Amino acid sequence: MLVLAADTAAEYLNLALCEDNNVLSKISFKNRGTHSKNIISNIEYCYCLAGKSFSDTDLFAVCTGPGNFTGVRIGVSTLKGISFALNKPLTGVSSLDASAYVFRYSNKKILSVVDARRGEVYYSFYTFENGILAEKTEESVAKPEFIKDYSNENIIISGNAALLYKDVFDLSFKKIYYPPSWMREIKPEVVCEIGMNKFLENKTDEKFGLIPNYIRRSNAEENIKKKH
Repeated sequence: MLVLAADTAAEYLNLALCEDNNVLSKISFKNRGTHSKNIISNIEYCYCLAGKSFSDTDLFAVCTGPGNFTGVRIGVSTLKGISFALNKPLTGVSSLDASAYVFRYSNKKILSVVDARRGEVYYSFYTFENGILAEKTEESVAKPEFIKDYSNENIIISGNAALLYKDVFDLSFKKIYYPPSWMREIKPEVVCEIGMNKFLENKTDEKFGLIPNYIRRSNAEENIKKKH
């Protein structure tokens, strides 16, 4: 199965083209501007590097957030447009899941954290058994100092907010492992794998109802709410 995955939920533009979990091509770089300026050209380059064409694709997978509102919206709308044009299935993948999944063979509890700005993080706790998800807490948003669940357990903290609030987490948890940066960032090939497994399990094409997972309202929505 040929899968194209895209993640634009944070500052990095992450793309990967995988065939049966083998990475054919991969592009990952810190975007200086908005992802909308170069996501299409880099998707095309991904196919070029792999010697594949859009029509060869069996499935599209995209990170639906949580993360940067504009970034998430760009990724979801772009992949929805391509999947509609080609009449190919699309599946959504949580940014928190993608960050945690790298450590699925660890016996430690995993705290996946994504920067939510305003001094807050999006987060969820994960437990894996033999590489299979055994438990996941509800995806939430909070100030890092209020995240104290499992404070006595061995914790791996992953995601782009891990070191951003390291001083806070150091006070909240007794036993913490902070992975190196190359392990904390979302890997598009992981989005490919999660998306493919999800699609093979439920056979559901999500392109008709897939929406970004913002978790909370944007600043604009909050301002409108205050006015009313």
